This record gives sequence, structure tokens and C-alpha cells, in this order.
Amino acid sequence: MKTMSDLCLLEIEFALLPQKRREFAQSLDLLTGTGHGLVRRSVYIDRDEPERILWVEAWATRELLEAHLETEIFRGLIGGLRILGNVLDCRLVDLASDLTDSRRIPRYVRGKLISQS
Repeated sequence: MKTMSDLCLLEIEFALLPQKRREFAQSLDLLTGTGHGLVRRSVYIDRDEPERILWVEAWATRELLEAHLETEIFRGLIGGLRILGNVLDCRLVDLASDLTDSRRIPRYVRGKLISQS
């Protein structure tokens, strides 16, 4: 049985454009694809700065999460978030090793979409 310490988290922080708030709420179901190993997804809105959103996905293992990062589903999520605002940060948090590693996240998350060859 998996414990909380086995989980690996994907955290995406982004700034929602004010004029896209309604569109974000309406498209939330479309942005939430599923993946083998996805345990839970949570979306948090900052009370003091409602345009700041934290997207958190808990994955059963780091390997399953890293495989997800290479899928079209993940690229679609990032593309959708870019239409709605600006991706500020993307982190992989490995609870088993207590490490946060933003270097392992594909480079296209942080800036313009680049080729993944």
C-alpha cells in the first residue's frame, strides 16, 4: 500500500489573467486529464491575490509522474494554462526523498514552447 511519503507532487504556479477567470472556471474539467498513477489533483486560489493559482497533482511514484511530463496530456495542460495566464513556476516535489527539483521539469514549461527532440 502506498503511503504519503511514496507520493511525488507536480506543482504548477500560474497567474490567471483577470479577464480569463470565468473561462478558467468553465474549462477546469477540460484541463484535468487523467493519467495512470494520478492519485489526486487540487487547484488552489490565493485569497489575497485571486489571480494566483497553484495546481497540485499527487502521483503514486516519481517514475509515473516523469512519464506523464512527456505526454500530450501534459503539454495540453500547459498550453491551456498559457492561454489563461502565465506559468510562473513548475516544480516536482519528491516526498520520498524530500527534494524539490524544478530542473527535471521539461524546459517548455518555463518559457515559450520549444522543441523536445
